[in-house]
Amino acid sequence: MMLVLAGTSEARNIVRVLQGTGRNVLATVTTEYGKQLLVEEGLAVEGKLSAVSLAQLLREQSVQLVVDATHPFARQVSQLAVEVCGQMGVKYVRFERADTTLPEIQQGIIVVDSFVAAAEASLNIAGNIFLTVGINQLEIFCRYIPIERLIVRVLPVASSLVKCAELGIAPARIIAMQGPFTQELNIAMFRQYEAGVVVSKESGPTGGTDTKLAAARELGIPVILVKRPQVDYPQVVRSMEELLRVVASNE
Repeated sequence: MMLVLAGTSEARNIVRVLQGTGRNVLATVTTEYGKQLLVEEGLAVEGKLSAVSLAQLLREQSVQLVVDATHPFARQVSQLAVEVCGQMGVKYVRFERADTTLPEIQQGIIVVDSFVAAAEASLNIAGNIFLTVGINQLEIFCRYIPIERLIVRVLPVASSLVKCAELGIAPARIIAMQGPFTQELNIAMFRQYEAGVVVSKESGPTGGTDTKLAAARELGIPVILVKRPQVDYPQVVRSMEELLRVVASNE
């Protein structure tokens, strides 16, 4: 059995390709929304993982290979998987999505190491702060920034809207839509909500970072970009071809 730690758009394709080769595959997701994305495959286990629950899952399913396809910013999950797999002698491989290629002259792009730094930097820029960092980081920005300055783009799921309401974000300042978005749609949104600055995670082209940067550049809007956290992965692949070679060598 192979276990795919899902959490990105790539994960669904990984599951489908591995299944297509006749291999037994199980996927884990942390939300009901994530489970819905894998409903066609009918093999998603929902719930946040702990060291105990992951170890139990590996034992019960006789997992021989773990493919970590979680989001680049899901550092804790990746570190947990690396540690548990190491302790249990299970093969671990990280499927890493492509990085965002930044312009050689990064005019208008402010690169920071954390969400706190992003919140602090955005305070110094006039106008609405257009957040595209996901619901989990929203509380940080509400702690540093007056909520009437925030425009929040989140997934169209109940839990995101509830969190926004709990933090006092007005409905008129919430965009609940599923991305990634085209450059043209980003331009329309940034204009409509009079964005003075865009805050984004460095989620790579697959996560729509490139189109956000291009839209902001066209409008002359600065972007605050949060770098990916660093994780010491024991093995990394960046394509299905590489992954399939690792799978075959582990059999």
